[in-house]
Amino acid sequence: MSASWDNTVRLWNAESGAAVSQAHTGAEDFHLISNLSTSQSSPLAAISCSDGFFRVYDLRTLGKGAAVHAVLAHEGVATTALLHNSHVISGSEDKSVKIWDLRSLKAPLTIIRCSAGVNRCASFSLSRLAYCPGLGSR
Repeated sequence: MSASWDNTVRLWNAESGAAVSQAHTGAEDFHLISNLSTSQSSPLAAISCSDGFFRVYDLRTLGKGAAVHAVLAHEGVATTALLHNSHVISGSEDKSVKIWDLRSLKAPLTIIRCSAGVNRCASFSLSRLAYCPGLGSR
């Protein structure tokens, strides 16, 4: 699977190298995709974009329509969107990390204020921990 700066998400056949399906982010303006994550426990993938949104796709229907969810999560560039069980952890240059429940995306469950913009998030499958380093050397 890949996400590109041309606003497309593609699913690839590893043996042939051919694209199996693809989807466009649906953003009306050109917004860069900054990160992609997939889930080991579900057929979902999440991308973060420079328009502040994260989008969740169902890999079973990737080429057949828009994202399953498109959430304006941040005021700045959304730099990461990490799927973790039934949650999305999003981070941004706006110095925040937000934890979202996929079953109800109207508002984040938790907002964590950081001293610097957030670069990426990593989760640990055996615990309820997530690690989110800052941008640059911070």
